[in-house]
Amino acid sequence: MDPRQAIVHLAKYLLDYERTEILEFDQIYYVNTKERSNGKPLYTPDGPENGGFDNDKGEYLCDVRDHISYRFEIKKNIGKGSFGQVFHCIDHKTNTHVALKILRNK
Repeated sequence: MDPRQAIVHLAKYLLDYERTEILEFDQIYYVNTKERSNGKPLYTPDGPENGGFDNDKGEYLCDVRDHISYRFEIKKNIGKGSFGQVFHCIDHKTNTHVALKILRNK
């Protein structure tokens, strides 16, 4: 889907930040259309680093069904180490299961 089409059809599922960020992508493969964290976003706009998408340790805040780059759907957190986190995801572009490692934001 084109990013502008995604905004028109999926705006109610996008956070304010995502409504502008999404325009930086050529194609949109996945957007979470379920409630996030019981209706509350995991981030706070005034939070530390990365516009509030990271915690105070620089770890990316996300939950099951969240997206990475509007392409990967997070299915579960596989593990956590000193350099980052690993998630089991579905790549909606290729329809395959993948593991993504997200490094801590320093």
